[in-house]
Amino acid sequence: MMQCRWLTCTRLLGLLAISTVGVSEGAQRPERPLTKNEVRALELRLDSVVEETRAVKTLLEKQQSDRARIDEFDSRPRGIGSSTVEIQRLINELKLHAKPSPWPPVIGGLIGFVASVLSILWYEWVRRPIVDLAVGEPMPAGGGRRFVHVQVSNRPQRRLLRKVIPRVPAYDCRAWVRIYPVQTGGQGHITFDGRWTSQREPGFYLPGGMLQPDPGLILVPHREDVFAGEPATIDVAVKFEGDQDCFGFNNENYLVADQRLPDHRVGQGVSRVVVRIAAGDLVRVAEFHLHNPGTSLNDFALTAGAPTAVWE
Repeated sequence: MMQCRWLTCTRLLGLLAISTVGVSEGAQRPERPLTKNEVRALELRLDSVVEETRAVKTLLEKQQSDRARIDEFDSRPRGIGSSTVEIQRLINELKLHAKPSPWPPVIGGLIGFVASVLSILWYEWVRRPIVDLAVGEPMPAGGGRRFVHVQVSNRPQRRLLRKVIPRVPAYDCRAWVRIYPVQTGGQGHITFDGRWTSQREPGFYLPGGMLQPDPGLILVPHREDVFAGEPATIDVAVKFEGDQDCFGFNNENYLVADQRLPDHRVGQGVSRVVVRIAAGDLVRVAEFHLHNPGTSLNDFALTAGAPTAVWE
């Protein structure tokens, strides 16, 4: 680049020298008018000198622009290098101050443990059995007697969860029935094990049609599994056609031939009834009213009592 620049300047100086020599020679010669060819030659020389001067100026400007660009590119690596050094210095400082702590793994493990326990508890809570007690369907009078019942149901699972988290059955449900006879003024009570209607009669039939009671079946309380959506039924009391009194009913009534167990007698009027169901830790208690207004079987009924009940 510098060599080209030198050659250009040399050529310019040569042309100026030639022009000067030509003018000097013309001064020594006798004055005469210049011919057209000489004027033309001088004009060509002058144009050539102007063009060469412009070319040199353009070349110099280009060289200055290239030099400025080169300086700019030279300064960029220095800036990048200084930024890299600064970043490395900050990283080293962070490494010095950021010492590894044992707490993050411990906290993460504790959070995972708590989340797992909560998930299990929620899953078991959703699928737990929910037992409800209600008045059973009235039994039509037949064979000269009529029974009243309490229905025990395990609430069906929500429709969206039935396929994923089905309701667990209430296993080994045991029932108790407590009647506060009207003749005692509500002070005394009759308490006995509830009889599930799904179990067979506690004994075997003789050829004459009489039932031979089996004490082993009578005295051992029966337990029932209540599945979701499949209610079970408990006997509460029985009334015979023409009798003024009714009787609480369970397997013990089969110890008497006519099933009118004196210890289970309930007089005319409205008597309070409390039913308790237990399946492990699951306990449900409900209150009902036993209506025995007269001798008619059609008036003998069981209705719901107070919404809250306590097994005293």
